[in-house]
Amino acid sequence: MNTYLHRFTRHFKGRMQPVLLLVIIIAVISFVTRFALMMKAGESFDWSVLNVLLSFLIGLVYDLAMSSFFVLPFVLLLWFQNERSYLGKWKWLTAGVYLALLSLMLFTNIFPEDF
Repeated sequence: MNTYLHRFTRHFKGRMQPVLLLVIIIAVISFVTRFALMMKAGESFDWSVLNVLLSFLIGLVYDLAMSSFFVLPFVLLLWFQNERSYLGKWKWLTAGVYLALLSLMLFTNIFPEDF
């Protein structure tokens, strides 16, 4: 039992830990939503075992594809940054660059309205 727990928890250690956690959270929320919508559909849904399994399997594939787009900015941030950018005088430069980019995107019309 302990070896299985160790195998599971070793994936939650390291630099990409938040990415895996986000993917799991997205998959669980989507599963619960899909299940609630199936319950809401009631008799209009075909409740055969094959249909239910295929619905959840296709939904899981879709959710994993969607979560890859969601976590891509986090992966790029973790991949291209090192610890030096958060230490000493570099932390203020990093925070300033992020604040400037965020302000530029929020308070200017950098993206067209039709986009």
